[in-house]
Formats: sequence, structure tokens, C-alpha cells
Amino acid sequence: MHKTNDLLWKGIIEDCFEDFAYLMLPSLAPLIDFNRGIDFLDKELEDLFSLEEKKKLRVVDKLAKFYTIDGKEYYILAHIEVQGYYDNLFAKRMYIYFVRLKERHDKPICALAIFTDGNKSFKPDTYEETFHGTEIRYKYLTYKVLDQDLSALQASENPFAIVIETVLVALQNKKLEDSDLLKLKIDLVKRLLKKKISKEKITSMMNFIRYYLRFKQKGTNEAFEQEIEIINQKSYPMGTHEILLHQAEVKGEKRGEKKGIEKGIEKGNKTFTTSLIISTDFDDAKIATLVGVSTEYVAALRNELKK
Repeated sequence: MHKTNDLLWKGIIEDCFEDFAYLMLPSLAPLIDFNRGIDFLDKELEDLFSLEEKKKLRVVDKLAKFYTIDGKEYYILAHIEVQGYYDNLFAKRMYIYFVRLKERHDKPICALAIFTDGNKSFKPDTYEETFHGTEIRYKYLTYKVLDQDLSALQASENPFAIVIETVLVALQNKKLEDSDLLKLKIDLVKRLLKKKISKEKITSMMNFIRYYLRFKQKGTNEAFEQEIEIINQKSYPMGTHEILLHQAEVKGEKRGEKKGIEKGIEKGNKTFTTSLIISTDFDDAKIATLVGVSTEYVAALRNELKK
């Protein structure tokens, strides 16, 4: 899987976890107390493996801890795996995750593998091992993007369906010319903006669409950004960057915290700066002027993205 896609999956699952859970884990989602928040324990997940083992891992792993609605101090660990390539040892690795997590926490574990690859027949859901009367059978949930019905995704009221549709479009249209892909991306964005969801979710999903479906030519990126700005101004009385800053101010005012406002604005600046670095040919000075930050800030972020 492309490294950018790894980061996109990690981010979208965290930003839209409730929608993700209701789409991917429909039997579990109603039991989760979303008001108590979700703890993402990626660092803990990494610690389950040695340095050598980590070098062999090429997938996105998310570990989420959450509380159920029964009011108890009880938590469940959900292990979420996004798989974008063929791996004949995949099921065994899922089993190893389960054993190590169970050993550390001794709590119920819901494991889900999301397959984002283009091999329709690859969707292992069970690990089995037998040796002279000793048997192991470990079964986990799977979600194959390539198996999803496009019309059903488009009709879904769950906002996360747009994320899956984006991945499906990427799988089904790998050979499209930029002009045709541009139309598909614009259509996704227009339908996203019609959904009655928070602007935070819209921003996160917009970035997923923006960077998951990649153009061959940078000039098409600029055409896309210009079109998005026009759509945004029609949908809201302010542009994308102003929306981010406005959200930060509102959140901070509700909490009565100056630091909250400052932190939100800083996040908005970083999001907008990152978008311009990736999607345009603008130099550091021009981006700094547009965002209202220093040239040094832009240069440092550009170096961070390169790494």
C-alpha cells in the first residue's frame, strides 16, 4: 500500500470512528459508549512486535479502546487491520496479534481486516493449525472493498460509505485519464458536501478524497483545488481555510480557553499548509503568504512530509 494511503486510513478511522464502526461493525457499534471517547493505542500495538518483526509489517494497524454502554468500567480492544496487498501469511499474523493482545489485556477482542487490494479472491478470514490431535482455529471479521456495490454505497446514509466509495473508485479506475478522474473526484466532493455531518468530518473526508485518488499531472491537482474552492464558496460563506479557523474559534470559546483557540488555529494552519504543499507547485514564500505563517514553518513542514 502507498505510504500516503497508510496515513489517510489511520487518520480517517480516528476522525470518523463512530461512522466507521456503524458501517464496518454493525453488531458491535450500538454497544459502544461514544460519549466516553475512544483511545487509540497505536504505540502499544507497535510494542507487541520486535524491531525485526516491525520491518516486515507493511499494513495499517489501528488499536482502539472503548467503553460499553452498560456503565461498567469495562473496555474492549478492537484490532483493525487494513490490508492492501497479497500476503499468504496474513491469517497467521492476525492470529499472532490476537494472542499477544489477549496475553497483555485478557479482554474481549474484536478483530477486523479491511482488504483494499485488487485481488478479488484474496480475503482470508481464518487461521487454522493442526498437529497430532491439537487444533487451533481463529476466525476474524473481514471487509473486502472490491466486493462492495457502488450503488449501495452511494445510497448509504452512513458518511463513511464515501470513504469506501473513494477506495473502490481508485481500484476500478486505475487507468483513467486525469480529466475523467477529475470528474469522479468532483462528484464525490459534491455529494460529500450535501451530507448533514459536521464540518470536521467533511474536512477529514475531503482530504481522504483529495489524496487517495491521485492524478498523474500536478496541473490537474491545481485544477481540482480551484474547483473545490468554488464549490466551497457556494456551500459556505467562507473558504476551506477560514472554515478550519472558524471551527477552532468556536471550540475554544465553548471551553472558555485561549489555549484551545490557539491550538485549533495551529491545526487549521497545518492542514491548509500541507494541502498546498502536496497539491500545488507554489514555493514556500507564496504558501507562507496564503496561510499567514512564516516561510521557515512551511519549509519545516515540507521536510517533514518528505520524510
